[in-house]
Amino acid sequence: MINKTSKFLLLLLILLQCILTVSCSPFKNEASESAVSSRTSVKKVSVTSDSIEDTTVKETACPKSENAEKQIPLIGHRGYSGKYTESTLDAFSGAFKGGFDGIECDVWETNSGDILVHHDPTTERMTGKNEYIWRLTEKTRTRYPIIKGKNSDNVKSKKLIIPTLEEVVRITAENHGYIFIHIKFDKKYYLREIGQNKILEILRKYKLEDKALIFGVKEYVKPFIGKGFKTGIYANPKSKSDLKSMARWCKKNGANAVIFANMEKLRLYKNGKSLKKYLKNMGLEFGLYRTNSKKAYDYLCDIDADFSMSDNFVK
Repeated sequence: MINKTSKFLLLLLILLQCILTVSCSPFKNEASESAVSSRTSVKKVSVTSDSIEDTTVKETACPKSENAEKQIPLIGHRGYSGKYTESTLDAFSGAFKGGFDGIECDVWETNSGDILVHHDPTTERMTGKNEYIWRLTEKTRTRYPIIKGKNSDNVKSKKLIIPTLEEVVRITAENHGYIFIHIKFDKKYYLREIGQNKILEILRKYKLEDKALIFGVKEYVKPFIGKGFKTGIYANPKSKSDLKSMARWCKKNGANAVIFANMEKLRLYKNGKSLKKYLKNMGLEFGLYRTNSKKAYDYLCDIDADFSMSDNFVK
């Protein structure tokens, strides 16, 4: 007979054997490793998530990092005027072929109600014949071929004539680009209501409501405000207070943008990002009329300007 002490020892040995068997089981090891792996994985995901969140916060707090690779729209001033004869169809189509995001053009209403694209109030500098641009018509413009001006020796086209606004707008629409329309003025000239309506009619015909900006001096831009297109004023302020006065005028009258004449005027605010903040609070976009170096273009990108015009491709 097995006494009580022997029975107890026997049961103890059986229990120890069971414990050893379970501990050495591959299923236990796999389950344990899976559990450990699962906990480790969850922990890693949690840490990674926190890292991403922290990085995002840091990037948001650092505008320079956020805008480092940003490229704002580059607008060809009078087309690609650094390569082609300015304000010609060659220059406007060449701008899009050259990588520009849009073009800028100067417009005049003629006495006949046509809208022509030309920078100067007369034809003399570009054609060698002197006539006021508003005395031409869509038909008589052919009598004033463009034969002079920068890059005129490199022009492949044999017949360059002063374009109509519709011709320029058509090129813009075909290339899905932006168009900045500079309403010109002269002491002997004024833009009539018929001309204003014609400009709007052409832009609507080619559905450029989201791609056009009409700008110029206050008096010439005001009639276009609230007509379904962005508007802006050409800004050549003499001081910071003068700039603020222009911005207040825009906000009061409903204009959308400030186009600075040059970098010096833009830097009336020593900190470009402070300028951006001020104009943004006024509900205004801003850019530079002419940016002819990559350094200047990169600076505008860094301060988060909205656009830049240039004679040359500076991206």
